Amino acid sequence: MQARLSRIHRPGTTAAELAILLGEHYQGVPVAGWLASALLREGSSLARLQDAAELMLSSQDTPSLTALTFAAAVAGAAGDAGEERRLIDQALAADEAGDPDVRLEVIDFISTSGHAAEAVELLELRLKEAPDDDFAGDLYGAAIERAYAAACADETAARERAAVHRFADRTGLVALRDAVSAFLDGTELGEAVQARVTEELWMTDDLDWSPEDRVAFGKLAEEIALATVDPGQDEDETPDDIGDMLADDDPTGVPLRAFAADLSTPAALAASALAWHEHIHYGLWRIDDPVPGPGLRCIDIISGTERYVEFPAEATSGLPRWTVWLGGIVPVGGIWRSTGVGVRLSPTEADAAAESIDEAALAMLHALPGEPEVPPTPIPFGHAMPHGVYADDQEPVSAEMASLIGKVAGAVITRIAADVHRYRATPPAIANTDGDPMCLITATIAVEEGTAAKLAARRDFDRDTGEPDRITWWGALIPDGQREAMMAEAMAQLRAQGHKDVEAPEGP
Repeated sequence: MQARLSRIHRPGTTAAELAILLGEHYQGVPVAGWLASALLREGSSLARLQDAAELMLSSQDTPSLTALTFAAAVAGAAGDAGEERRLIDQALAADEAGDPDVRLEVIDFISTSGHAAEAVELLELRLKEAPDDDFAGDLYGAAIERAYAAACADETAARERAAVHRFADRTGLVALRDAVSAFLDGTELGEAVQARVTEELWMTDDLDWSPEDRVAFGKLAEEIALATVDPGQDEDETPDDIGDMLADDDPTGVPLRAFAADLSTPAALAASALAWHEHIHYGLWRIDDPVPGPGLRCIDIISGTERYVEFPAEATSGLPRWTVWLGGIVPVGGIWRSTGVGVRLSPTEADAAAESIDEAALAMLHALPGEPEVPPTPIPFGHAMPHGVYADDQEPVSAEMASLIGKVAGAVITRIAADVHRYRATPPAIANTDGDPMCLITATIAVEEGTAAKLAARRDFDRDTGEPDRITWWGALIPDGQREAMMAEAMAQLRAQGHKDVEAPEGP
């Protein structure tokens, strides 16, 4: 393969040989969109590439996708937009078997050959039909980033700017939320949702919520209730939140489904509500690069699922690297969007939350008939094993398993959010290197004057100004000039773990 690639990229390879080599190498699949431009930069002549493309097209009764895409790339490099368009259209229509992945490979060629905005449009159509298509989602993330870069570099790139505008436009999601809220207002379903929110807030009444945090927690509880609350369901059949999330045999009574089924609901909003209920994925979304461009590539550290996600600006402001977002993402119009309601977690908090969700999934299995119930255990903050925050540690699970894990995560998300708040509000505990608890002891010890003089001569002891007979030991000797740097690093670590109110002590 390496020898063949070397001959393909060698400017001296004849057009006839180049045509044969490309057919052998790509074997009927589309070429890379940048191939023709790369060959030209490496010294190939445009005439030689045009001859090779013509030979590839004429050597078969029905040209292969390799021939069509290479010829389109050469036409694009020659500035023949009409011929490039004709060949691309022919490639898009060549999928006789109806294999979605073959069409996606053609769309990837379109994206990498300088037509990212067109690829975005085609991928949005595919993701509207199949939001969980991982290949399409990966290609979409790359295409929208190319369109974003083109829109930033060229103000006249209207198609690219339109693609970026669609990506950032959250009005569809807002309209759906508003319509569902209006539909529930004054109904039994609406009262059931509010009762669930009140119950969740009552269960966390011991927490010293700030007004903003309390409102955010209530919104999270309401979001879960929209997909789970069913006033007509027998409480004995679903005794817990996990049961509610997994009870999909007849979900027509839950608010989102009821809204979609109502005859007065517009078709577009009904479709969005059904997509929300069917595809919403709650998880621990690791954000490697916190700078939107225009979205964020996220990996759920529990299931390994990767998505390119649009976040509201307020959710991404000031994000540090390795932040994990605890929340839900939902497909709207072929674009995965954060619901905007969730909690930022540090790597340590995310590891603990992942372990807690794993235990919840295990508890769900034990809840099957005949198995003893497993009570929930405290979230192991500070004691959890690594779960792929700093590095991937598992292959993505199947789509079915990812859906199940997402539902389990949704069932326990409010408990995790409350426990994270409780953990952050608890002052740091002092422990030794073995993790055993420690306490601070203030003691006065009488010593002879000779001993006192020797102690006072040491740099880690000091005579009190007001009481010369009293000598204070500062406990540890820190070289001059290092205290401020060490204290700043310690404060940064504590604040990164969520301890917002920590202040550096004064004095040595």
